[in-house]
Amino acid sequence: MPIWLNYTHKSYPSWKILLPNYIFLLQEKHKVRSDDEKSLRVLIERWELLTLLEDSQSDQYFDEPIIREILLEAYPYEVELKFLWLKVKNDTERNDRLVDFFDELFQIDYKHMLTTYRHEHQSEALTFTKKAHDSWVYSNIDQAKMHYIDFVCKLFEDQWYLEESKVLMKFCDEKLIMNVEEWISGVTYREWSKIVVKVWNNTYTTLFHELTHAINSYFRFDWYESEYLCDHTTKTNEWLSNFIAYHFYDQILLWDIDAIQTMNLDHLFFSMYIDIYKSLSEHPWWDQTIYKQKTTEQLERFEWDLLTKQKSEFYYQRFYKFFHYNQNEYFYPKEMLYYLGYDGMRQLFMWSTHKKQLLANCLLGKVCL
Repeated sequence: MPIWLNYTHKSYPSWKILLPNYIFLLQEKHKVRSDDEKSLRVLIERWELLTLLEDSQSDQYFDEPIIREILLEAYPYEVELKFLWLKVKNDTERNDRLVDFFDELFQIDYKHMLTTYRHEHQSEALTFTKKAHDSWVYSNIDQAKMHYIDFVCKLFEDQWYLEESKVLMKFCDEKLIMNVEEWISGVTYREWSKIVVKVWNNTYTTLFHELTHAINSYFRFDWYESEYLCDHTTKTNEWLSNFIAYHFYDQILLWDIDAIQTMNLDHLFFSMYIDIYKSLSEHPWWDQTIYKQKTTEQLERFEWDLLTKQKSEFYYQRFYKFFHYNQNEYFYPKEMLYYLGYDGMRQLFMWSTHKKQLLANCLLGKVCL
């Protein structure tokens, strides 16, 4: 599978971190394990990684050529600073170039969105999101998981994807690993031939979001072997997962696929990140301690009693993906997709007259979102 953008660092016992994208690229030319920090460091110090990134021939390894340019531009921050622990100065020109790259890749105007965004636009969605945290909870993760899997199987059968329904049950039994892990909301990732879903809070919205990731990923990259793949994973996975988590709650718990045709298409969800970024961008706190404190205060508006010190630190760090840790003028625009993409999915279903068919095809990865 071509290299895409990964946003979770690989951590080492030395406390150094490295994005898997760089490791994947090195593995195209060198036999090195992702957990072999010493060998990775030797290759990087020999300029093997930088040489690959600077070579346009390496575009063949990436989902889109611009991803190589992003990783190259971010090299001083992501490799030299965070993995080699060299002294790297904050470079505002480099940061501007990175934002421009992300704007081009994700087809957004990041700075314009922050400028025009207004907090009050999200008041109703925020109330609904709080209800999801407070009321939509399960007591047994296995039962909650099967509620979702059974619903999707019934949907596939209704749309004459009979083989896919059987495949999904087999995937659930043999290749889907469910774990509870403290300090996170939820995460889904691949581990060899398995797909792992980890959650901590017991909200249906988080569980349904992560299970959508798992199902969509399995069918797109394993069962169909990219036969229908026509877009990169970040857009489709996040947009679809957020939409399903908030708009199909009632239908999933009741196994009522017919109700999809009359589903609620009000704006029920928004990304808390854009609201937090907006607040932080309005007040330039150059003291990192104050900045962390203000970030936590913002997070408390969305996480309530679910927020812990560990989760606050996790969110704080993710704001700096691809950027220097000690500045706050530039934020990471990937999270903007949570805000923009969700509404795009809502519009897609709003105009569709065959919503059951659309949902099934989205889950199977047959729709270019």
